Amino acid sequence: MAKLLSVRKDGATFLVNREKVSVSFKECAENFKIDCGGSGHSVCSRDIRRYRFVFYSEPRIEVRLHGLFKGLRFRIIQSRIERTGYRTYDIS
Repeated sequence: MAKLLSVRKDGATFLVNREKVSVSFKECAENFKIDCGGSGHSVCSRDIRRYRFVFYSEPRIEVRLHGLFKGLRFRIIQSRIERTGYRTYDIS
């Protein structure tokens, strides 16, 4: 499991096993298109029931939200990704 640290126009940075890992949204979109089809604009799947995002980097990075404001944080992350011009794919 990873912690999302930041979202930039070209990608995101995570904390994975105490290491910072940056991923490219372009790479995620290409991987998503290969695995799931679509327009090539989706970078991750999202599941509001589990408050989870799975980014299609190599390897996949899963972010699961916990705590009191997880619903609000979920929507903020989704909004930040979509402001970059990329999309999230709903699997709820």
